Amino acid sequence: MRRAFGFVVTWSLFTGSIACAVAEPEPWADRTMTVRDGLVVWLDAARLPAAWQASGKSLMPGAAIDVWYDASGNGLHVVQRMHDSQPRYFVAGDRAVVRFDGKDDFLAVDQPGRQAADGKSSPAKNAGATTREIERFTAFVVAAPRSNAGFFRAFLAAHELGKNDYTTGFNIDMSGPASDSFNQINAEGRGFGGASNLMRSPLPFGSFHTIELICEPGPQGVRLFVDGQTAGTRKRDPGTLRLDGLFVAARCYSNSPEPPAMGSFLDGDIAEVLLYRRTLSDDERATVRD
Repeated sequence: MRRAFGFVVTWSLFTGSIACAVAEPEPWADRTMTVRDGLVVWLDAARLPAAWQASGKSLMPGAAIDVWYDASGNGLHVVQRMHDSQPRYFVAGDRAVVRFDGKDDFLAVDQPGRQAADGKSSPAKNAGATTREIERFTAFVVAAPRSNAGFFRAFLAAHELGKNDYTTGFNIDMSGPASDSFNQINAEGRGFGGASNLMRSPLPFGSFHTIELICEPGPQGVRLFVDGQTAGTRKRDPGTLRLDGLFVAARCYSNSPEPPAMGSFLDGDIAEVLLYRRTLSDDERATVRD
């Protein structure tokens, strides 16, 4: 994974009947990324032009994107069919990024468990991606936020269909208060509810960093790392998290009688997202980071 601000999410399946098979990455995927056991979703902006070409399309810098193809081999592509909400592909220095405007841009895959199970790929290729329940995960997203206008501007979130992300799945965001630097990362979800800033040192907006989040039941089950350095921890109660919907650069929730809806849009660039269904070891996380 290229150096940048990001999360990689790794999760362990609650349902033990599904084997931890390793899907074969897409032919256009970066073969130098060797930590693939349990990989569920892999979004790599650097490989987007090759992915589009493999699908019979072309992608130029500055263009809007309707699909960010999943390189893992599980076919969990994140999409945006509304033109005004489509982010754009850019090359920023030595990094390729997907740029979100902080107004209404986001990408999502609805009911990824069902999509993987019902997809045209072979069952072996999609093994392990056919459940909507997870018990533990580790997270990396490579990104550079440009601002934080408040109201939980998000990098990544998941939820149970029709319910709030923070009560049924999880969310990783910049917390509630607005800020003039990148100094907040809130991670919450089922069993670890309530906003909590796990960052320890502020960082400037516009710079790329790697964020890792380990999430498992325990007194310090939720653990944040920023650029490989230990940050904050919080308690998580036992239970499973739902992955009916997965959202990049947005959240889905409501704190009123109204149904949950998309919001908390990120103003920033994301270069890479990896989701695993297990907790990576320290050595594995270092390999992904490198």
